[in-house]
Amino acid sequence: MRPPYDCSTKVPEHIEHDPYRCRRPSEVAVTLALEEPSGRTHSYLPYSNHALDISKTRDHALYVEEEMGTKSLLHPPNSTSSHHLGSFITDPTTLNDETAIPATARKGPCSAASLTDFRRYNTRQRSPRKIAAIIILCILLMLGAAATFVCWPRTPQIKLAGQGTVGRARGPEDATDWGPDQQHPWLRTSWLVNVTLNNQDNFIPTRVNRLDVVLADGDTKQPFARSYATDLVLSPRTDTQLTMLFDVEYETPSLKDPTFEHLYNACGPQKISVSAPPALNITLQAVFTLPGIAWKPTVIQDSALDDGFQCPNN
Repeated sequence: MRPPYDCSTKVPEHIEHDPYRCRRPSEVAVTLALEEPSGRTHSYLPYSNHALDISKTRDHALYVEEEMGTKSLLHPPNSTSSHHLGSFITDPTTLNDETAIPATARKGPCSAASLTDFRRYNTRQRSPRKIAAIIILCILLMLGAAATFVCWPRTPQIKLAGQGTVGRARGPEDATDWGPDQQHPWLRTSWLVNVTLNNQDNFIPTRVNRLDVVLADGDTKQPFARSYATDLVLSPRTDTQLTMLFDVEYETPSLKDPTFEHLYNACGPQKISVSAPPALNITLQAVFTLPGIAWKPTVIQDSALDDGFQCPNN
């Protein structure tokens, strides 16, 4: 054993002022240094003479080894990443050296640059799909607009045909009735009138559930005759002629009523000296009931006939 240092011995000047030169080691420190730790009785080093006893292994976990095991799954033992990891463990000074850490390790998989690249990649992948979806949507809208333009029903135009200027009574039992006396005048009769429906604006056949036609006096606008037809199919781009039965019925409390005067002058008994009775100025109103349309389109003709209507009951 080394003998204790004698403080009375003369020493050089630079050592003489050292406050720790006469300090002696503590007996407790020497004892602890020489005492073998109880937890290190089993050494697993290659040069150890102790046998391996698995039952006396340490209970606490080695977190460094677990992390290294996890890293080894991602990086092979001979890879560059595993080499850097080993250098971190064996040489702590490399942890403070940024140049020793690879750029991929400093950035990490979730860095801002990698997320930006990922978004750009997804955007490039989605762009063709978006363009294809927009093109398909535009094509569908164009097809829908074309189908609507072709299939949407347009209201036909209606007018009295040329041969309809002269109406005919339905039969002898439907003879003209002017009322019992002059104090209670009226007009009740039936007319068969030819009507033309112009369907030039439609590209497909037009179905009409119901057609209501009203004839009115052109001067007073008072209606006096009505007719209707059901379940009509009009051919496209052409005219369709119909023969409609009108029920004429007009009642007034006075002979001086303007509408009754017009009807009587055109349809009433005529003097033999009169060559031809005057024509009746009428207004035609048609109401269409089309399938698939909630409202009812209405067509009004203020001058149905240029030469007027020739009454068949005179």
